[in-house]
Amino acid sequence: MSNQSQTVPNTGLVTFGKFDVTAGSEDAAISSIQLERQGLSDRTDISRVYFEQNSKRVSSRGSVNIDNEITVSFTPAMVVKAGTTETIDLVVELNDGSDVGAEHRFAIVDVESSTDVANNLPVVTNTMKLGSYTVEEVAFDPTVNGGNPELNVGDNDVLIGEFQLRTTGDRDNLFKSVTFRNNGGADLNNVLANVGLYNNGENVATEVMIEGREITFIVNDEIENGRTENYEIRADVVSLERLEDKIELELRNNTDLNVVEVRTSFSAPITFFGNNDTMTEYTLVGGELLLSRDSQYTNTDTVSSSTNDVVLLSSNLRVDEAITVEDLVMNYETNEDGDSLFEQYRDLKLVVDGRTVATYTPNEDNDNGNTGTIEFDGTFLVQSDSNIKVLGNLQNSVADNSTFEIVDFSLSVENNTA
Repeated sequence: MSNQSQTVPNTGLVTFGKFDVTAGSEDAAISSIQLERQGLSDRTDISRVYFEQNSKRVSSRGSVNIDNEITVSFTPAMVVKAGTTETIDLVVELNDGSDVGAEHRFAIVDVESSTDVANNLPVVTNTMKLGSYTVEEVAFDPTVNGGNPELNVGDNDVLIGEFQLRTTGDRDNLFKSVTFRNNGGADLNNVLANVGLYNNGENVATEVMIEGREITFIVNDEIENGRTENYEIRADVVSLERLEDKIELELRNNTDLNVVEVRTSFSAPITFFGNNDTMTEYTLVGGELLLSRDSQYTNTDTVSSSTNDVVLLSSNLRVDEAITVEDLVMNYETNEDGDSLFEQYRDLKLVVDGRTVATYTPNEDNDNGNTGTIEFDGTFLVQSDSNIKVLGNLQNSVADNSTFEIVDFSLSVENNTA
């Protein structure tokens, strides 16, 4: 699916080709791709070569060796599910001042995959000719506030970073994607929820992907020529892994920010305004008693009738000293078209560190329809950091598409509530 041969800028990022990767009867995991630069021009025009998928870099950046060969790796491997097709873009970073009139093309000569490659290699892009066309720069300007701001676990829709994109010239731009890395150590997937990227109060991120300490926003936000746009990253703080975890988002590479000209789709060169690439540092704060979501369990799951010990809730309780927990109360919802609570579950168990400390048996008398409250009576001692689970045993026959959702829960500790 290579772009047609055309004249492209002689500096910056240029997409040389698009490739469809289709898996057959089993999943395919691609770990590396070997390419070859072809053409009569000098390899020194080329700085780096890599692959993108949906505007996000998914491979390492490879350089052209003396034999005009390039190898890029995929860590983790790029998985193409059986019977599906994924499209990847070959992006070439051209050095400043590359020769005008130079011609380059690239061939995929080898693919290291968990399955055999059925197509005949090499697969070759069309030839691109370097011209003197200049794409105007876009400057990334992070906002840095002093005072080491603090964010409390439980805070919703709070600022965790902000920046500006400063454009120049007389051509409109399209902000497509950006990837930030957290320098502060917190695993963003564990501590944040409902993350968004806002411009003038509107969430402009069409997709948010969090992988450990990296967060990627897929965006489709047009910037009029010569304007400066302000962006805010906002999220809910739902957990804390360690005392005084920090969030400090950094644009580590200028290639991690993807802005293109609207008219030509040529990538804009990215500069750092004031040579700064890092946003404000925020400290995450929890109290002496901290109840937080257990990130190893998904927020949603599908189960069958008669299943036992369905994990309905799993949370981590961090304490500074031994405490006595008196009650745990949960508010829940079921869907109108499905079974009610007592029609779904024979019983529910409150489990602390693997030990059942209380049970709840739904029945028609305590069933309040689609919304209700479950209270586990009794007390139990927590002497150190613990895991608290609520497990459910399903009835033998539950109507298809019935749902059960815990809206919120609380526990009482020595006349205080967490």
